Amino acid sequence: MSGKQKFEDGLERINEISRILSDGEVSLDESVELYKEASELALACRKMLDEAELRIAKISRDFTEVEGEDG
Repeated sequence: MSGKQKFEDGLERINEISRILSDGEVSLDESVELYKEASELALACRKMLDEAELRIAKISRDFTEVEGEDG
């Protein structure tokens, strides 16, 4: 997944691959390649989620520190 591709784009592609595989109309080799692609997308999405969680935690900490200084 390129750096410019958004989380939502990754999820959309994973869902598309899931539909393709569920239909069962692709060859075994193509199924394996699609599964590999979906796995790589899932890892990239997980990384984006982890990074977002860290950013949110930092914002929350920063907010709590500012609130503590005001209180």
